[in-house]
Amino acid sequence: MANLVSYTIPSLVQGVSQQPDAQRDPTQGAIQINGVSSIAEGLRKRDFTRTLAKVSTTPFGDAFIHSILRDQSEEYLAVITKDKIQVFDLDGTEIDVTEDTDAYDYLDSITDARKQVRAVTVADYTFICNLNTKTAMETKVAPAIARPKPHECLIWVRAANYGQNYVVNVNGIEAEVETPVAPVVSSGGTVTENRISSEEIAEAIITGLTSAGLTGYTMTQQGSVIWIRGDSAISVEVSDARSNADITAILDSVQAFSELPVIAPIGYQVTIDGMLATTLTLTM
Repeated sequence: MANLVSYTIPSLVQGVSQQPDAQRDPTQGAIQINGVSSIAEGLRKRDFTRTLAKVSTTPFGDAFIHSILRDQSEEYLAVITKDKIQVFDLDGTEIDVTEDTDAYDYLDSITDARKQVRAVTVADYTFICNLNTKTAMETKVAPAIARPKPHECLIWVRAANYGQNYVVNVNGIEAEVETPVAPVVSSGGTVTENRISSEEIAEAIITGLTSAGLTGYTMTQQGSVIWIRGDSAISVEVSDARSNADITAILDSVQAFSELPVIAPIGYQVTIDGMLATTLTLTM
């Protein structure tokens, strides 16, 4: 006579497994109908569906459905086909869509919308992508607006650290800014609070270059970024004690996007050497 074996199953939260019984976890099942496994709620019934509205009396045919959920008051469904884009609110009311023939030319090659169309909504914009169409690069390699000056550079104070020396050399004219060793210094019973910021360091660099005799160039500060420009060639070098982690200089190219400053003058052009020589125009 076989011995019966019994044990307690803690939960069924891991859903369905197609493994053999001997390998299946006790919290998994072989079949699950109208159930939803949840770590927080355990195994519960699947949520029901409810018809909200009828949006069409005829089938849409080959269509891709995309939900646009901007907020609680703006919720829509977009029906995208190769010939038409329709948008409905959740009450079934159709929303006017401004038609663009060029847009439908872009969708014309679709033969299976569910597989060949993708869409994503970011804030107020919904981007529709035809997977059959290869991404094309514009022929322009530089912005239409030329540089304000033929020779310019940016100096970006990336971080303000204590006990640091910020050295900037422009055409042989050098300025050095030394920060205090600590936020609070006590000497002879006197306590001195030292507050530093990247903006203050940038301002001190401009003062140092001016005092050292740098002429023929215009220097403008915006936050922690210094914009130097003029009609003569510029050579610039910067250094600090942390392998230029706190300060960097940009002439016309960098290796990666992460090396770009957070702000920059309108029209300043920078080539990203490490990103297939992409040229960007930075905006102040």
